[in-house]
Amino acid sequence: MKDLHQAALAEIIQGYSVLREQGVEYYFKHPLILDFLKQSLHKEGFEKQADIIGLKSEEELLQVAYESGSWTKENDETIKSLEFSVKSKNRFLPKVEDIHIKKNLLNQIEEDENELKILNFKKRSFVLASKEAYVSKKMTSIFYSDILFYDKDFKEPITEEDLNKCFIKYFEKFSFLNNRDILLRAAFSSDFFDLFIIFEDISNIFNKTGLDLTIFQKNLLVYGNILISKLKNSYKMPNDIKDNPIKIFEWSEGEKKSKSLDDEDFNIREKVKRAGGLENIKPEDKIT
Repeated sequence: MKDLHQAALAEIIQGYSVLREQGVEYYFKHPLILDFLKQSLHKEGFEKQADIIGLKSEEELLQVAYESGSWTKENDETIKSLEFSVKSKNRFLPKVEDIHIKKNLLNQIEEDENELKILNFKKRSFVLASKEAYVSKKMTSIFYSDILFYDKDFKEPITEEDLNKCFIKYFEKFSFLNNRDILLRAAFSSDFFDLFIIFEDISNIFNKTGLDLTIFQKNLLVYGNILISKLKNSYKMPNDIKDNPIKIFEWSEGEKKSKSLDDEDFNIREKVKRAGGLENIKPEDKIT
């Protein structure tokens, strides 16, 4: 199984995702920036409706879950630990030649993945009644025929009846692809991050004009640009932070060196070395 951020990267690049519910496949066509701008005209009205109803935000609902003990910070740490464990074991797997050791390692990976799936499903369950979910469902009910299809050629829109069947999957996928940390890790993955060095104008990475990008492609470029700009301009950044996109994004020049151990094993040093040093990396300050 691919790392979560690598799976997200593949879907963002191809511009659509496959949703599976009760043995049926639905195709989620990622909205273009222009499409999303049109949808946003309706968003404020739905947000006001949610406020009138009294719906809480995802953050507020998770805080309620923390306070009640239904969800804990330890659960969050377990998710991070399992993600790192799966990634590490998958990277080690090709080096194992003994068939018995490999089988045992595969079993461990499967166990970790199953536990991770259960924990992520439980965490998502706390936000399905959130303000964000309400707004998303309302907007989807208007625009579903433009984004959800029975075929990957996007010629056969789903029916309103099937929208109710696959909405939760759609909401989970949208939230996943729009997650800040997932996008940061996807932008920082080795093959994709190198493109920020190759392309002087990063808007050319997808060979599209700005408004023809999907919203997830746009977000990927924005986060990637922030990361490489910080690596270039934050000369006091400690080396242990340079290996972790989350820490790079959150880093500021006035921040003291973190004493926490890295939980990522990205190898930015090799990328910078191939470029001939940070001074030779010339990202655009803005996406044009």
